Amino acid sequence: VIYQSDKIGLATSPDGLVWTKYPYNPVLKPTAGQWDGSRLDLGDVLLDDDTLKMYYCGMPVGATSMQLGLATSL
Repeated sequence: VIYQSDKIGLATSPDGLVWTKYPYNPVLKPTAGQWDGSRLDLGDVLLDDDTLKMYYCGMPVGATSMQLGLATSL
């Protein structure tokens, strides 16, 4: 997972040394007017059966603390 200001992108590596950015980055960005509308941070991706789950933090506009969110993808 790559952290770039308020967006979360993806890169993969076969060996941990050479990385390839996913061409459709960012994979997640703030959603205006929602609980994660101001900031995103700290994504961790887990494989659960056939579903990828990413737990991440988000912050609404004007808030002073982060909240935990979950994004899923097949």
